[in-house]
Amino acid sequence: MNLLKNANSIFWVCTIILLSQFNLAYSQNKKIIDSLSYYIETASNPQNITNLSRAYLYFETLKNESYKIQDTSNVLLSLQNLSKIQYSLGDYFGSEN
Repeated sequence: MNLLKNANSIFWVCTIILLSQFNLAYSQNKKIIDSLSYYIETASNPQNITNLSRAYLYFETLKNESYKIQDTSNVLLSLQNLSKIQYSLGDYFGSEN
């Protein structure tokens, strides 16, 4: 009976640990998605030069990291938004290349 009680306790401790890890991973993924949507909006509708500069750095970093792991969809998304930002900054030639 004592062994069964210990097994039950271990089960609940493991369950709590797994759920907390799942919650942490979910919140980190949500933060990434929130950042991505924020910077996409900033690139599409810039409010000021500072936010545009931050968006440029964000997409440049995302492009480089996505390239390393061969995530072509994020590379293309980053390039598209980098082009929008360059165009907004007046670099018309750079936004086309």
